[in-house]
Amino acid sequence: ETSPIRIRENVADNNWVLEGISMWTIANPEELVALLRKGQTNQTTMATTRNNNSSRSHSLFQITVEGQRVGEKKPRQGKLLLVDLGGSESLKTVKAHDAEKEELRQKQAIGINSVLTALGTVVTQLNRHANVNYRESGLTK
Repeated sequence: ETSPIRIRENVADNNWVLEGISMWTIANPEELVALLRKGQTNQTTMATTRNNNSSRSHSLFQITVEGQRVGEKKPRQGKLLLVDLGGSESLKTVKAHDAEKEELRQKQAIGINSVLTALGTVVTQLNRHANVNYRESGLTK
């Protein structure tokens, strides 16, 4: 079982710190695929009336590639962020297959829906070129 990621602000340097994440250095595509699979097995899921494998958590996978061209002194770096967001669902129409897990499913759905709403608000504000409130959710910080 995985522990939750804790997000906190480091006031000294005005940056956000993620506690509980893993960082790996890999050498080839096979190792990358193995890490993606490992991350997938750590994701929380539950069977619901709409989806037998409903994602109950969010996953973020950042790939940083570094390389240096022959004859250049400064290395180049590129980043790719893969995001798998837990699914939004209706509290009224979707139920857990296991009745004993229904209260947990409702609690998870409320959390997932509030994070997705905060993300939607940020995207809307960005599209309107408005002041963006990133602090509303840990996902958007």
